[in-house]
Amino acid sequence: AYFGNLPGFFFPSNGHFVAIGINHVEAGYARYSSVTLYDAATFIAIGSFTNLKEMKGSADRYLPNHPLKDQLYAISFRRNCTNYNYCINVPETSLSLLSAMIFMERAYVDPNGSKGTDPAIMLPFRILYGEDPSLIPSLWKSGLKSVYGRLRDALFPEEVINFLGWPMA
Repeated sequence: AYFGNLPGFFFPSNGHFVAIGINHVEAGYARYSSVTLYDAATFIAIGSFTNLKEMKGSADRYLPNHPLKDQLYAISFRRNCTNYNYCINVPETSLSLLSAMIFMERAYVDPNGSKGTDPAIMLPFRILYGEDPSLIPSLWKSGLKSVYGRLRDALFPEEVINFLGWPMA
């Protein structure tokens, strides 16, 4: 089974993505499972993780006492994985700040047969996006402040900005 996710975001220096989903091998639906980040323009793989090493234990920090935690995963894709466990490093030399990207999840071969598991009985993975607030000041100094301000003004009315508490440019 193959599941894709086109996040609709670029990958800024202060941003990160978290892939969350079912470890289909531990859940008994596959013999091998992986998640890969691709550059959408070239379809070159940038980084990946598999059930063989990285998946097991990655959801423990979110669900430490849950009985099904080994059947789940939560792994980050960051520009810098220093001080982060369960993290795939994505340097700007591999994927530029404005590159489109695609995440793909694969689950191969039903463990009780020779065919793939029916995708209709499997739950597809999800990609969450977040930003590291501590990195924002360096981006503002590099001139992104004016670009951010123009985008914000074009996309969001002032009452939404005030409600969210975003800084005014």
